[in-house]
Amino acid sequence: MRSHQSRTRFFVLTVGLVAQVGCRGVLDLSEKDSVDGGADSGAESDAGTGGDSGDGNDTGPDVTSGGDGDGDPVLPPDAVDLLLVIDNTSSMGYPQRGLAAVVPSMVQRLVDEGVDVRVGVTTTDNGNPFCPTIGVNDTTPEYGRLRATSCTTRPAEFEWPHTNALVEAYESTCLDGCSEEVGSTWSIAATAIDGGADLAARPWVEVQPDGESNVVGASWATALRCMVPQGVDGCGLEAPLASQWEAIAKSSDPAEAHFGFLRDDAMLAVVHLTDEADCSANPRVEALVFDQSLSDSPIWTGATVTSGACWTAGVQCTGDGMPYESCDVTDVNYLGEPVAPIDDPSAPDALQPVLIPLSRFQDQLDALPRPPVVAAFAGAPAGYEDGVTEIVYSATQGSTESETFGIDFGCEASVDEESLRAIPPVRLRELAAANHGADLAAASGLPRNVFSVCDGDISQEADRIVDLILAGVAR
Repeated sequence: MRSHQSRTRFFVLTVGLVAQVGCRGVLDLSEKDSVDGGADSGAESDAGTGGDSGDGNDTGPDVTSGGDGDGDPVLPPDAVDLLLVIDNTSSMGYPQRGLAAVVPSMVQRLVDEGVDVRVGVTTTDNGNPFCPTIGVNDTTPEYGRLRATSCTTRPAEFEWPHTNALVEAYESTCLDGCSEEVGSTWSIAATAIDGGADLAARPWVEVQPDGESNVVGASWATALRCMVPQGVDGCGLEAPLASQWEAIAKSSDPAEAHFGFLRDDAMLAVVHLTDEADCSANPRVEALVFDQSLSDSPIWTGATVTSGACWTAGVQCTGDGMPYESCDVTDVNYLGEPVAPIDDPSAPDALQPVLIPLSRFQDQLDALPRPPVVAAFAGAPAGYEDGVTEIVYSATQGSTESETFGIDFGCEASVDEESLRAIPPVRLRELAAANHGADLAAASGLPRNVFSVCDGDISQEADRIVDLILAGVAR
């Protein structure tokens, strides 16, 4: 968060030619995707430029036919639906800039390996009674909805508070990789999905192995650099897991704009970017803990609502705190009492966990057609993914960190005069670990799938996440 306690205390649409590829319904562009405004460099300068597709029959193997002419069936390419869940609070400008810089190269590697990639972006803002939605300093929760807009169209999102801003990140986070001129050149072309006839601009970027994409007016790499930065004005009680759940659920809802994002023949890969503890609040009882009109709560770590309530509602530590021996997921009610991790909205308030149990998120992932890959940039020290370092859980009794966040930082660094600090990600860590079996760990060379959000340059970590995704595809 960093911290919203200080808030109250801290597309021109182009219709191209549609070529049905299996059930994917991806677009085969009829014009070159050639304008990059100078934002592309190095190996990425030509990434994502669309080729002349003619009638759509000369852009690769005919995956709709019965074979390759020799009697052998021609299979569609591997497919990955990449979901980025991005913390959009006031401390996240620098990490967003870092992610925006590496996502195009991640996609390029996957495409080079013959993978058809979709990239969808949402935020950790899933709404919370703590965060106002009416007024000058309102937040606008995404609730897991995908956003495929240029950061240059949303400059106000890079200031917080909206009046007398203490954080101004538009130039450093958005314009660093997406100039205003470039940001206005691209849009998402209209496509059909799942064999349907309806054409619409979908809120995601898709890149096929032959380089074709649904981006027009600029390269897909440019579009991704402009799309990833999500601003710094989101709700300061971050809910990455709830946003992940909502994004997946909405993909199956025909009423939602990103209906069809997840494909039956694709593997879901989720990458979280956050510096806070998960605060995916249970709607049934969230107002009993997080409403700012409350005068007291057993869940609070200080005198008022802070994200420390998210820590104490979801984590139980053992030991004296200097440091703790371990910190693990727990479930408590609004009175601070341990309860079973039920997911039943009809149960009495006293039996309701304050945070949504992890089982809801895992059940949803288990129901997907293919086992997913989950990774996170979060509050772990560098080397944690390799088992070289461990997260240190320290109470730092009496400190500002202890009251505001419930725990001391899991990683800290000073990079380019930016102070990067992040809270240990216990709930996110456990869900990530549950989806990282020994076979996947061995195939990817990654003992763990949680990386440090405090690293200034995450290019190597991003490359290893691609290794993880490719290992997942190969399962």
